[in-house]
Amino acid sequence: MQPLTSSDTEAESARCSRNELVSKARLVFEERKRRGEFLSRAMLGEPAWDMLLGLYIDRDRRLSVGWLVTMVGVPQTTALRWIDYLEKEHLVAKRQDPDDRRVVYIELLDRGREALDSYFTSSPAELRPNGDNPSR
Repeated sequence: MQPLTSSDTEAESARCSRNELVSKARLVFEERKRRGEFLSRAMLGEPAWDMLLGLYIDRDRRLSVGWLVTMVGVPQTTALRWIDYLEKEHLVAKRQDPDDRRVVYIELLDRGREALDSYFTSSPAELRPNGDNPSR
């Protein structure tokens, strides 16, 4: 199988709607949560990936650092370390709440969204929304 080029990914992305891509992300996120019901989250932990998925899925909502910490289920120091890393990679940005300086929101930047768009555009056909999985 040939690797996708950026022009292939862009063409495929144009065919996939934003909702289809988010549906794929939601399936991945839900499956990751389901694995945690059977196996230790510590063993399966990918806090940065989980945060990126959450930000991608809830793209129309401002997500606080506290929400991301709770969603990922790791100690706050671990989550903050990964948020700092994602920020250095220019995938996310921190935004302080203008009304409450104690609250910091995390925003998925264009670079992060584009990376996830490309990932979900190139994901296998078996990963389809609405349970339309031909291998079942």
